[in-house]
Amino acid sequence: FDFGQPAESMRTEETFPNLKEFPLKELLSQEKEMTGVYCSAHPLDEFADALKRLKVNTAYLTELSEREDQGVSEDGRRVTLGGIVVEAHSKATRKGSMMGFFTLEDQTGQVECLMFPATYEKYGRSLAADQAVLVTGRLSVRDDEDIKVLVGLDRNLRIPKGSRAEIESDMLGNLQVNLLLANNPRERIEAGGVIEGSVSSGMLGKLGGMVPALEKMLPKLDSIMASLNTLLADPAIAQTLHHAEAVSGNLITTTNQLNTLVGQLNKNVPSIMTQANSVLGNTTQITDNLNKQLANVDINTTMTKVNATLDNVEQLTKQLNNPQGSIGLLMRDPQLYNNLNTTMADVDSLLNNLRAHPKRYVHFSLFGKKDK
Repeated sequence: FDFGQPAESMRTEETFPNLKEFPLKELLSQEKEMTGVYCSAHPLDEFADALKRLKVNTAYLTELSEREDQGVSEDGRRVTLGGIVVEAHSKATRKGSMMGFFTLEDQTGQVECLMFPATYEKYGRSLAADQAVLVTGRLSVRDDEDIKVLVGLDRNLRIPKGSRAEIESDMLGNLQVNLLLANNPRERIEAGGVIEGSVSSGMLGKLGGMVPALEKMLPKLDSIMASLNTLLADPAIAQTLHHAEAVSGNLITTTNQLNTLVGQLNKNVPSIMTQANSVLGNTTQITDNLNKQLANVDINTTMTKVNATLDNVEQLTKQLNNPQGSIGLLMRDPQLYNNLNTTMADVDSLLNNLRAHPKRYVHFSLFGKKDK
């Protein structure tokens, strides 16, 4: 709808800022949040070589659960898994201490992990969604339950050389430290070593970089809003809305009438179907009677009589068409036709004269002959 204004007046040339692509980690997080899957890559791709060296992953745990004993023979086995923290929450025990629960996801599936109070007190509060972690624990395999990992402390964990720490702030100002492990299996940071760190601006930093572009767009947005206000102030819009409301009311009334009509039809349908069944039953009966009557008719005899009658008609037709026969002569002799016309004319003249002068032809006496 143009509301009486030319479409060209509404067109504006917009120039959008050329923004840099989000960091891969943030991009993947947004993809996961929006679609439920990672599209561009997987957060664990940078740790692929390290994960391949692990003997256990979620695919292996799935195979255990599909065994005949459902993996009960592996209960209590010490394992190490790497993955992404999908969801984490805590729960108070009967003694009042806290224990943690989180879901670990790798490139083949997910597994539920439990952190007992001692482990949760040291590391549980640092767990966050989308964080890559390496956990060591023992398998908990129970009948008719999913396999779980009871996470403990790994005193022998070493950090590869080249790893770095990143301090990141969210929208609410909360801080967290992300440990980005390097792909360096040969060299490790020794005890007392230094991990290089940096500060990630996060979403707030990116929003700050967009401020100049937003400032340039504000006048254009103000112009667009002014145009929208002008359009909304047009009485034609109010009239259109009023008409739309009237049309909507008419549609509601029509719908109610249709519903009433359909309800009546639904009530009459059983009666109509009964009548239709009755008519079909009568038709079937009539058809059966016709079939019985036709079965009793001697078709061959009837056809013989019909053929004989047609032969007689054909002979009569030939006699009528024969100019030498009596009927043919009567039909084709013009003199006989003229004589018949003359005779009919004389008879008509005689009858007219008889009506006019009856005494000339007939004399009646009730008393006999008179004496002279």
